[in-house]
Amino acid sequence: MQENGSSVEQRIRIWLTGRIAAIMDVDAATVDTETSFATYGLTSADVVGLSGELEEMLGRKLPETLLYEHPSIGRLACALAAPQAAPEALPEALDETPDHRDDPLCVAGLACRFPGGANTPEQFWQNLIDGVDASAEVPAQRWDAHSFYDPDPYAPGTAYTTRGAFVDDIAGFDAKFFGISPREALRLDPQQRMLLEVAWSALEDAGIPADRIRGSRTGVFVGMMATSQYANVLTDRGGPAMLDDPYVGLGTSPSVLAGRVSYLLDLRGPSLVLDTACSSSLVALHLAMASVRNGECDRAIVAGVSAIVHPDMFRQACKMRMLAVDGRCKTFDAAADGFLIGEGCGAVVIERLSTARLHHHRVQAILRGSAVNQDGMSNGLTAPNGAAQVD
Repeated sequence: MQENGSSVEQRIRIWLTGRIAAIMDVDAATVDTETSFATYGLTSADVVGLSGELEEMLGRKLPETLLYEHPSIGRLACALAAPQAAPEALPEALDETPDHRDDPLCVAGLACRFPGGANTPEQFWQNLIDGVDASAEVPAQRWDAHSFYDPDPYAPGTAYTTRGAFVDDIAGFDAKFFGISPREALRLDPQQRMLLEVAWSALEDAGIPADRIRGSRTGVFVGMMATSQYANVLTDRGGPAMLDDPYVGLGTSPSVLAGRVSYLLDLRGPSLVLDTACSSSLVALHLAMASVRNGECDRAIVAGVSAIVHPDMFRQACKMRMLAVDGRCKTFDAAADGFLIGEGCGAVVIERLSTARLHHHRVQAILRGSAVNQDGMSNGLTAPNGAAQVD
């Protein structure tokens, strides 16, 4: 006899209640079916395991994001018991005008500065092919990582790992090339320094001389997590008197990042900084593509940048249990226990394919589309997600 929806839902509720009680080692009577899974402290491994067990019990394939889309026992049971609807047809094309479809966007230039000596796209690609491990101990020039080390994740003021991925010579910067005085250069966040150099290199890679686009409608879209790391470094070393230096504010403000590129290169398109955590660069690309398509700018420099310069970043990440103890990412592995925190900068120059061909700029890839969304009230707070389709 086939079960009706209500009996299936009740059976799933009872099963999930028992499994969560077993995982958390609590009495099943104390498990609230409307409390989110995140509140019970389920790890990502627990979530994947439960999804797999549900697949076996119900005899059908379930999406990997199941417990994130329905983040409580009640909501999940209701969703699983509902009749399965036929999948919706995918739209045939993006909502664009015919001219936009016929004239896609392209990547005309790219540049990078990443750990493992990957200071060019070619070297970065070679590192990937060779399986180069760029993880390393925190450089002594940053801070004494072992003075903060404690294997106990709950020990106050400590971090349980001393490893990360770091770029070479983060202090190196050709200030004179960009017309910046030595005094101001010392107050520039390393992220501003890296961005200037990598953005310039991306233009060179595209075959676009910087002096030829001065005054042009070129946009700058930068993804960066806003932190006060470098400001903390300056005040740690210079004391409160550092705040009397007029260059500190502009040198450490995240909002200045994109504006400094636009200012030094005299670019007149949109100029903004995006902070959506791990998706910042993709969201920046999505907005840049929309800006070029909408005619707000003729081309855009899109970049992502990050620098690890203060121990507070490590401490916070460890207290949130985000970092792997051994400094190794173990994606899709049962032993996964976090990620390795890294730094660097990457930049691309995007424009219409017809523009690139007209001016004999390089065409490295075609950008077919992009999208951004948020998980809403899923199994834990997250930033927006971004994606791009590249050929």
